[in-house]
Amino acid sequence: MFSSKLSFIMAAVGAAVGLGNLFRFPALCVKYGSAFILVYIMLLVLVGLPLLFSEIALGRRFGGTASACFKSADKKAAPLGFLCSANAFIIMTYYCVLFCFVVLAAVFSYKLNGLTGRAAADIFGGIIFPENFSPVLLCALIFAWAAVLFCFGGADRLGKISTASVIFSSSALLLLAIFSFFKAKGQIFSFFKLNFKVLLSPSFWGDSLGQVFFSLSLMVGVLVTYGAALSIKESIIKCGSLIAFFDLAVSLAGTVIYVSVGAEGADGLLSSFSVYPKAFSAFGALAAPALCLFYLSVGFLCLDSVFSYLKSAVGFFTHRLGGGELPWAVGLAAVSALLGSFMLQGSGLAFALILDGKIVPFLVLSVGLLECALFSRLRGNRSLLNEINKNAKRGLSARFYALSVGLFAPLILAVLLISYIFL
Repeated sequence: MFSSKLSFIMAAVGAAVGLGNLFRFPALCVKYGSAFILVYIMLLVLVGLPLLFSEIALGRRFGGTASACFKSADKKAAPLGFLCSANAFIIMTYYCVLFCFVVLAAVFSYKLNGLTGRAAADIFGGIIFPENFSPVLLCALIFAWAAVLFCFGGADRLGKISTASVIFSSSALLLLAIFSFFKAKGQIFSFFKLNFKVLLSPSFWGDSLGQVFFSLSLMVGVLVTYGAALSIKESIIKCGSLIAFFDLAVSLAGTVIYVSVGAEGADGLLSSFSVYPKAFSAFGALAAPALCLFYLSVGFLCLDSVFSYLKSAVGFFTHRLGGGELPWAVGLAAVSALLGSFMLQGSGLAFALILDGKIVPFLVLSVGLLECALFSRLRGNRSLLNEINKNAKRGLSARFYALSVGLFAPLILAVLLISYIFL
């Protein structure tokens, strides 16, 4: 069990908040303008939060790993446990590769001293993206996995580590966002002027909806696993709302930094290793320390995400095959690290980006549709909705939950799934 409500919230925030919040969300804001933020918040409330509540409630209602919870909820839903764990394993494999890039960026951030413009944007080129085999990259990946295994443990341990890392990271990012705001407040104010023409763009809605599902770490079994360790005395609605708030706050802090450099047209995870150095080069003598602090913050959030995914993946094997968590964690980490070593550069890195941009979204959305079917089935006997509303001053109405989880969410997931297949 988590030792406190704060530990649970911070563990869930650590799992949810990561590269997507600081690299992808800001890029989409730059692409579509501030209208993206308003639509994102609307979709978060209407669809994202009910699904987040449902996953936590499923875990607390049935207890155990995600695999055990799905099987207990409905024997026909047992394969969902495997699918969620498979998603977690795939994501953690390439995510830890990106984590090692962030580690290197923090270590070599001193190179930013005295540089501006294009020179600042290129400081990591030969380090993170070398043309030939790099033992430095391999050592960084080994270090990243060693850090993950060092932190791995029970819910209480993960909660305490996540609390420290999330508080440090969110505070540092807020501080950096404030500095960035005063450095380029005119540009940032200009960004927040609404442009509703983007509402006519199909890609705008696809990116907005996709970001809601992906930024909360839904459909990977993490929230179900953590929900099983949440005290019955706590309100799922309050805890889930705070998780979503932290998730959004970190995304907005990253956006302020991102917008401050006028990163027009920047897109993708890897472009952020050039955009942020350029942004912080405007800090003068504080440029290198600020960049180091930024990537340290991102690194801690990456660490939380990876060990959360590992926790979900391990849960499937301990439930189905038995044994202790640590041996399974070491084994899965070894396999993942081996696969990740082929994704460090060249065609392997290109494949990792395809995983992130195409394959994983398809898998996650597919699991999401199946989860909605399960939640709708459980809604019939109100067991899940009652669990969500426990200890809540104002719970979800049965009608709103039915519309959100039974209609809107599966419809949106189906549309997104079709777009990933055919577009």
